[in-house]
Amino acid sequence: MAEEKEYGLDEMPENMETEEGGADLLQIYLDEVNAVRELDAEEEEKLVQAARMGDFNARDRLMEGYLKHAMTLIRGFMGGPLQVTEMIGISNLALVKAVRMYLGSLQTETLRDMITRTVKEDLSAAGERERSQSDAHSAIAAKANRLTEVSRVMANELGRPATEAELAERMRITEDEVRTLIEMTMRAI
Repeated sequence: MAEEKEYGLDEMPENMETEEGGADLLQIYLDEVNAVRELDAEEEEKLVQAARMGDFNARDRLMEGYLKHAMTLIRGFMGGPLQVTEMIGISNLALVKAVRMYLGSLQTETLRDMITRTVKEDLSAAGERERSQSDAHSAIAAKANRLTEVSRVMANELGRPATEAELAERMRITEDEVRTLIEMTMRAI
């Protein structure tokens, strides 16, 4: 789980991984977020009441007022499997979700706490999905590497290339899996 400390946007790393030119756009975005005035308790209370009465401008201002807070939560997830731009998108969507949930029902937690919890949960879940996909890709790559090694060894043993059936038997996988791994290896080349 991410650390609980919050960081200011000015503490975001300068070497953020983005596409070429993306770092400038990201910095512009972060500068704009930094310029947004945060909410005080009185303004928040009035906006919540108005938003619950259907005032979309009030709802939008609530989201805008907590945008900087949502962005600061990203810092605790730096160095994980997600890029900064992905985390910003996830954080923004989680902010919208949290505000809508808060306005849609009576809550026992504060809006700030709900936003914090929702952003952290969504960033954690996205990071886990990314890790799982990465693990699956690593497992496939390992199988492909094993197939290459088994093919080489069997070719030496047999004095000819091994058939898909022979490779499947040696590796204890199906012939379809062998074909798929061969196709993937050929595409990678």
